[in-house]
Amino acid sequence: MEKHNTKKILSKALVYGAVMLSGYAMKKVVDFGYKKIRKEEPPQKISNNRYTMGHIITYTLLSGATAALTRLLIKNYIEDMVNKPGTVERYTASSMKSAASEVHV
Repeated sequence: MEKHNTKKILSKALVYGAVMLSGYAMKKVVDFGYKKIRKEEPPQKISNNRYTMGHIITYTLLSGATAALTRLLIKNYIEDMVNKPGTVERYTASSMKSAASEVHV
């Protein structure tokens, strides 16, 4: 039972961390692409009269779809990686202790 909980915790921690980092990176990529294509900053506020509602909706859909796809791909990859046999055993405290006791100095 402890192994299952360890895998679950490790999986969630890795997924949340990776999703946060990838979300930040993907926002930067979408913003960069928007700047290159439109030659202006991406919409940041609805109250800015410089953008039409079409620009705002398109930017929102593009960035949201990119973030959702990235999250899905990363979550599936990490969960598959963590669920491989032997992955969690390498990172548990008991295996670290046994590995340390095998080191001869």
